[in-house]
Amino acid sequence: MKYILSVLILSAILVRDAQVLAEFPEKDQVQKSIKYLLRNSKQHVLNRSEETLNRFSEAILQASAKSQVPWEVITGISYCESTFRTKTRGKVGEIGLMQLHGVAWTYCEKMENREIDKHSVEDQFICGGHWFKHAMSKCKSSVEQGLSMYITGKVCKPEKGGDLNFRVKRRMGIIRKLRSVSHD
Repeated sequence: MKYILSVLILSAILVRDAQVLAEFPEKDQVQKSIKYLLRNSKQHVLNRSEETLNRFSEAILQASAKSQVPWEVITGISYCESTFRTKTRGKVGEIGLMQLHGVAWTYCEKMENREIDKHSVEDQFICGGHWFKHAMSKCKSSVEQGLSMYITGKVCKPEKGGDLNFRVKRRMGIIRKLRSVSHD
């Protein structure tokens, strides 16, 4: 019985992933959200071509399907971490769109069961999704605490009023905006 249930669940996940990857029903929503964030950005951001937006949208949806993390969360994290700049480098060695570091890349390679290309847009989004899902599992499935863990790699609960608390609240605000923009 347990085996049959596992097969049914796995089949449902594979069918869902195949539908998302084959049709990209939300690709226009993802592109619309990225354009919205870039247009309202307070930072200087290079204009993105339609080809780049299309590639990002497809990669975000693929990452969402593989990691089971909503695309709005992946998009919001990428915007806050790198403003969609692929070659961004952090102060302590984080790289890419999702600002991942050594432990996150290692975890992703384990989840994907393959070597990851840290410079690939697709792998950056996929690994960001996996790392966020891992952070959520470590932090009792709370999105806020998962974001805190994603940012620090070790702290599930930020101190009130601290810099980390501000950074988590900023990301939650972006995710809420994306959800409202995508459903307009």
